[in-house]
Amino acid sequence: VIVTSEADLAPAQIRDKTYSCLLSLLSLGSLHRESLLRRGLSNEDIDQLGYRTTPAVRHGRIVGELLDRGCKLEGVPGFYRDKDSGVWKLDIRASGIMIPDRNWYGQIEAIQIRLDNPRKSKFNNLTSVDRYYGTSAACCPHYAGSDDTPDTIFLTEGVMKADVAHRLSCELGKPRHFVGLTGVGNINQFRRLLDELDAVNLKRIVVAFDMDALVNENVRKARERVLQEGADAGFEMTPISWDPKYKGIDDLLLSFKQNIQ
Repeated sequence: VIVTSEADLAPAQIRDKTYSCLLSLLSLGSLHRESLLRRGLSNEDIDQLGYRTTPAVRHGRIVGELLDRGCKLEGVPGFYRDKDSGVWKLDIRASGIMIPDRNWYGQIEAIQIRLDNPRKSKFNNLTSVDRYYGTSAACCPHYAGSDDTPDTIFLTEGVMKADVAHRLSCELGKPRHFVGLTGVGNINQFRRLLDELDAVNLKRIVVAFDMDALVNENVRKARERVLQEGADAGFEMTPISWDPKYKGIDDLLLSFKQNIQ
């Protein structure tokens, strides 16, 4: 007897519709909004980015509303069937801020969750892996930028970090396009990014990984691998560094904004 029947991952456009509808049914809690404001985002930024607080209750009503709207749940990570009743359920495993992970076309392929109570990691993904008719998350390189195709992208780690850095760069009057990998060592995601940039003939990548590359061997190795593979694929790879008291590129840009104020 097969205990877990895993569903195949739904295409990006189906995941995008279901996730967009899901986020439209949720709201952002005031504590989460305050923490995002402290990171340098404006209220308008936060609303446009579509961040939400994980729902604590009403999961059944949320699923019912999604089905009423014609959303497909099969193959969408975060949804699974109850083994006895066959009823669709939403799998929220921990509380936090839900962050849309958007591809080059702006479609939401996955949802990252910044955890309120991190254990091993600050983030996990909305997933229903190991559930009956569940699906494991499939994140994509997350694009944060305006509509026009840039000549350079800044590569960082994390969906939220890319969003915050992009918004701060706009506020500082020097808009930059950022791409966030959902993990510094996610080499498959980086290879997909190279293919996507190659398709639009974008050849310049500035690598702006966190400054813990100075002390963290894993981060340093991942950074070197990204620089090497990018160069081997014909990209102009430029690593940048800054004062390590600012860990991430978002922290650095926030310090610029605070200095101006």
